[in-house]
Amino acid sequence: MKTTCLTIILVCGVFLLAPRALQAADSPPVAELPKNGVFGVVSTGAPEAWMLDLAATGNVVVHCLVPDEEAVQRIGKAADKAGVGGKLIVESIPVQPLPYRENLLNCLLIERTEGIDLEAALKCVAPGGKLCVLEGKDWKVTGKQRPDGMDEWTHVYRDAGGNSGVSTDRLVGFPLGLRWNDDLPFNLRTNQENSNAWTNTRAIAVVDGRIYYVTNCARENLKRSAEEMASATETQDMYLIARDAWNGTQLWRRKLGPIFYGGLFYTARAPLVAMKDKVYAVDKERQLLELDGATGEIVRTFLPKHMTAHLLLADGVLVAASWKDGDRVGAPTGIDRRPLDMAVVEGSVEAFDLQSGTKLWETGRLVTSLREADGRVYLVERNGADDYELAKTMKAKRRGEEPAKADPRGVQRVVALDLHTGALRWDLGADKLGASPTDHLAVGVAGLGGLAVSVNTYAITSDGDGSGREAIWLDGASGSILVRKPNAGFPVLFENHIHLGGVAYDPRTGEASKVPGVNVGATVCTPQVYVNGITTNNRSSTYRVGGETRVFGAARGSCMFAAIPANGAFYTAQTYCACAPGTAPGFISFGPVGTEPTREELRAGASLTKGPAYGRQTGSGTEGWSSFMGNAARSNANPAAPVPAGKVHLEWQTRIAKPMTGGNIEGSWQDSLAGLTTAPVASGGHVFAADLHRRKMVMLGASDGKVIWERYLGGRVTTPPTIYGDLCLFGAGDGYVYALDKTDGSLAWKLRMASEDRRMVSYAQLESPWCAFSSVLVDDKGVAYASAGRSTAAESGIVIRAFQALTGEVLWSQVIAYPAGPKSDHTNDVMYLAGEQLHLMKTVMDRKTGEVIPDAWEDYEARLKEWNVARQKAVEENKPAPPRPKAPEGLAMHNQGIEGLASPNWTKLGDRRRRSTTFEELSGQVMAWDDTHIANQNQMVSRLGEEKPVLAKAGPGEQVTAVAMGKNAVVFGGGLFPEDGTTKGFVRIVDRSTGKEIGSRQFPAPLTFQGLAIADGKIYATFEDGELVCLGSE
Repeated sequence: MKTTCLTIILVCGVFLLAPRALQAADSPPVAELPKNGVFGVVSTGAPEAWMLDLAATGNVVVHCLVPDEEAVQRIGKAADKAGVGGKLIVESIPVQPLPYRENLLNCLLIERTEGIDLEAALKCVAPGGKLCVLEGKDWKVTGKQRPDGMDEWTHVYRDAGGNSGVSTDRLVGFPLGLRWNDDLPFNLRTNQENSNAWTNTRAIAVVDGRIYYVTNCARENLKRSAEEMASATETQDMYLIARDAWNGTQLWRRKLGPIFYGGLFYTARAPLVAMKDKVYAVDKERQLLELDGATGEIVRTFLPKHMTAHLLLADGVLVAASWKDGDRVGAPTGIDRRPLDMAVVEGSVEAFDLQSGTKLWETGRLVTSLREADGRVYLVERNGADDYELAKTMKAKRRGEEPAKADPRGVQRVVALDLHTGALRWDLGADKLGASPTDHLAVGVAGLGGLAVSVNTYAITSDGDGSGREAIWLDGASGSILVRKPNAGFPVLFENHIHLGGVAYDPRTGEASKVPGVNVGATVCTPQVYVNGITTNNRSSTYRVGGETRVFGAARGSCMFAAIPANGAFYTAQTYCACAPGTAPGFISFGPVGTEPTREELRAGASLTKGPAYGRQTGSGTEGWSSFMGNAARSNANPAAPVPAGKVHLEWQTRIAKPMTGGNIEGSWQDSLAGLTTAPVASGGHVFAADLHRRKMVMLGASDGKVIWERYLGGRVTTPPTIYGDLCLFGAGDGYVYALDKTDGSLAWKLRMASEDRRMVSYAQLESPWCAFSSVLVDDKGVAYASAGRSTAAESGIVIRAFQALTGEVLWSQVIAYPAGPKSDHTNDVMYLAGEQLHLMKTVMDRKTGEVIPDAWEDYEARLKEWNVARQKAVEENKPAPPRPKAPEGLAMHNQGIEGLASPNWTKLGDRRRRSTTFEELSGQVMAWDDTHIANQNQMVSRLGEEKPVLAKAGPGEQVTAVAMGKNAVVFGGGLFPEDGTTKGFVRIVDRSTGKEIGSRQFPAPLTFQGLAIADGKIYATFEDGELVCLGSE
């Protein structure tokens, strides 16, 4: 029997009710729900088949909110058994208020309605999504309409007219918070394409709830190791990637081929256009592809004369300007800031009717900029190469030098053509505009009956003060000049006026207006955008709001596109910059969050939940390899533990994480570069590690490798737990610190680190903006320390709490936030102790009080600089050199870079953001030390002034990603990447006294980052294939 149910549609804030037939069943109408994205479920706690089926598609994340921890374990176990762990994820947190960011979910299904505000629930649903509420046996479905005031970005310069300096989005505003992040953590760099490291992403469009982008920052381009990545000589493949714009889940990806766009310059963009249900891009074979926006399937192809360089879509007409040899343009090396077209000598413009697919017209013109408005195509054409740019190198420009001869840019003309016929409407030579042969012309923006020609704004001039720049506003019908504005930035159209250099003009007459002007400054790589009263200054992560400067340092606007405002949020691609160390990894969306806690609210907001095992633990202290990197100092050493020597014996191996099977959701997991498992810890006859993406903590017997218990969690655990007495302590992506009883994995207590439960999406899982860093630190007094938050520059910062390890009782709390600017910010990382100092990246605290104290390294570096000057002077004067300053007592590790100690990204992407760590006088990518020696990945030095042993040399193709120090030996582990293309892992044991190899073994997969533990005469190791092994001596 079918029942009549009401569909509720929200239009302009009003619910419209319409009857429709719907099946009568407890299961929701799955066939009518979205096929991709993020589903929230307010669940009764039963592992229902439809949830498992949705997760099994590989394209949906199902996030269940359940009444209690028992339901977390029940559904978690069912999901794991069904092979959908991590895609069906479970939490027991309050549902009033619902924790989701606004417009985050593609579908929200509510089985438990008590206390739920349904109007607030609808706000959690993205436009185009569904709210399904179970009432009795009937589901009532609400369709969410797209609200007014959201902008879209259909072209690489926002629209066909190129009006990218402003946005009409009225929903963007402060306070800002992270909405989602995904894709590779930061850009790829190779020796062959080092000019592209800052600008891997060359095109972006945001349309119809989807975001499309063209990039070579793709997992398919990764090599086996960082060294291989850096030394790659081939042109990297470009990919067109489509994501859900509301939560970042991948929809599809398509390989476009090895197309090269070189240089770090604002205009060095790839062609891309999107509209509802369709997207247009170009592949290596010169095909102009029309793709289905939902699936990525090719609908049809067009074949322009050359390689498409500029693309626009207006009134059903697709216009492509193509360049001969346009599949490789721009500068191949260096931070080059010249236009892509500088060496192009031939081109064509063609227009295609999208209804019939036929070509409407063609003209043989080399086009360097292209815009459309009012039924006219506006372009700048050139009659050959830009000899001025080819002759004038960047070094000369930066020195302010002029070449001996200023070569011309070729003959440039501004041309207007009829959109539908290609008929010439008018044609102006550069001389008619008063431009010199060395001036650069571009159509900046078109619309409101005219167009702005920018002189020297879309190319760098030798005039550092911008005095060579000018904007000229032309009548679109005749080409007559209406306004000339010197020293202008980017021209923008806003509120029916043309804005040039901060002055608003009537677009019909050219007369200055009393309307307040919008000024968008010119740039070479990171443009500004004016949106809803906000002017973005993306390079410094600052925003001008009225007369106030606001900072959001967790997402620096990327080079070339900066932060694009659309859908009531901002979107920005990955960066390669070291100037914004507080930036979260990956492609990022951030936007308004309504409210954010004050620092005091964050500081005071901890919440302790006691579990069934609370208070039954009697043991205390640490033993063995009890924490990430061994101990609270993160020294990677257990000097009391002997290391197996001689022939290495595999005593047991256990798979604790299944390999990824593909699909859109697991593809996001791969892009995180976090791997399958954490490193291991070993203590008290047990070994611990986490199945990272499937949110599962595992304890095994150290003697036989048998799994003793598994515990399903509310968030990812990215680094291993800390074992203290009878407790297993760790933080998770849900923002909680957990304490599990070691006996059976039952919950002793959990501590919410932030002041509230909120959820964003990070690499296709729901997580807290204040995710708790996994490796809790415990000192010799039984005091534990944990941190939560993604950046000191987001959502009130990072909160650090000290608490009793046995009880979870908070002793002190500190919030680290640096509002002054991005260079002082940092992301979260593993904490470590050095004497009485507690270290978190560049922040140093008194471990007893949490008070932030000066970093002793900064004073030491200042004294080192003074010493270097004095030493150089002494050499010049032939005098004895002064003694080198001594490092302060207790000085810990330094120079962890932007990503800190726990990030494995450098093993694939190189060490631009994860630099070599320094301890005393030795630096390395991985380090270990005890009272007598320090070791890095390839050498060992004595701390007592003794002669250092010569270590056994690394083998060919070896990448060391872990060093562990025991009583008699140092253990090295990592990946083997020989020239035959195979990939393996290794563990190598080196005698401490002789430096000679005394044992080794190879494995089918590389070692997990920092994936070694030494305890009880054994070596424990985790590998990238999910295996945990125990090694001993035969």
